[in-house]
Amino acid sequence: MSDFLDYINEYSDLLKKGAKWETDDEPLAPVLSETDTWADDYIYEFYCYICLVIDLMNNYDLEFVKGIGKFEYKFPRKAALKKGKPRFHALKNGVLKFQICAGTKINCSIALEEDNNPDISFQKPDASENPNEDDIILIMDAKFKEDPKTVLPKSEVYKFITISYNLFNLKGAPSVPINFKRFADMLGNCLITNGQSYTPPADISLLKLHNIKEVENFAPKLKHNVLG
Repeated sequence: MSDFLDYINEYSDLLKKGAKWETDDEPLAPVLSETDTWADDYIYEFYCYICLVIDLMNNYDLEFVKGIGKFEYKFPRKAALKKGKPRFHALKNGVLKFQICAGTKINCSIALEEDNNPDISFQKPDASENPNEDDIILIMDAKFKEDPKTVLPKSEVYKFITISYNLFNLKGAPSVPINFKRFADMLGNCLITNGQSYTPPADISLLKLHNIKEVENFAPKLKHNVLG
């Protein structure tokens, strides 16, 4: 996990130099709980988020939108209301193209007791502070595995299908274009892990059918691989 923390710190410095900030004094904080207790899952989620934001700096002007109060520069550990939490905006020629949010709760017309909020959501430029499924462009979830040889369980893949395809109705191409550089192959609804994919490379029909991707080996010093 130290590798992930090193990269978070390095990437945070890059963001501060390359993105528009309202102050030069405050650091971008990785995901913390209210008691400042580290948890591997949330560190990994934040690592994935920062990697994607950094990549988007190749094609967009990034603007950091600070939160309110204790969340001014800190991202919440668990899914939380979007209002008052920090996020990034991607702009082209001064025009807002989309929002990049971490841990934002998404209102859904199908109410379930279980938490079905994505770790990362790309939201439309006019998405409100209380977004619903109509505000979503695409979503991504991050799954950390202590052993990088661990295969994603079937249950995690099927749950992501349910969230993306059934609950949020993300069935076609993204409604707003998003131009990655290094991660161009990750344009879509992605289930990301530092471990191994559940789906065998020779049979990705289920992923194609439900418009999702599995991303394996997403970790420092490794080359990620995308299926779907």
